[in-house]
Amino acid sequence: MKIIGGSFGLKGSAFLSNNQLVVEGSRKAYYEAGQVVSVQTKVDASRSFGIFGAFIGVIVLGFLGLFLLGPFGAIAGIVVAIAGSFYTQKRNLAEVAFADGSTLILECTPRAIDKLVRFR
Repeated sequence: MKIIGGSFGLKGSAFLSNNQLVVEGSRKAYYEAGQVVSVQTKVDASRSFGIFGAFIGVIVLGFLGLFLLGPFGAIAGIVVAIAGSFYTQKRNLAEVAFADGSTLILECTPRAIDKLVRFR
């Protein structure tokens, strides 16, 4: 699990080992299950536009449409290329609070989120 914020800095990692949550950020800490006060999870989704993919798609699909269907096909190919260039990037985040007042924000895989929630 990758550290992206909290009391341990902006980089580092955390992992579960021998019934402990090991945090290796700006400082190192070990937490037992009883020391975890809360675990909150969420999915952060951001929608973006890929200009390079759009450019390549416009050229390829535009010429292919022009060759197969004429000017209407070229326009249809360009529209499809632009519409297909939007993509969504999702990140699984976990906010962990500890009994000593420390906090931790982690970027995790879905499997790591399940393990972290079960750890508490």
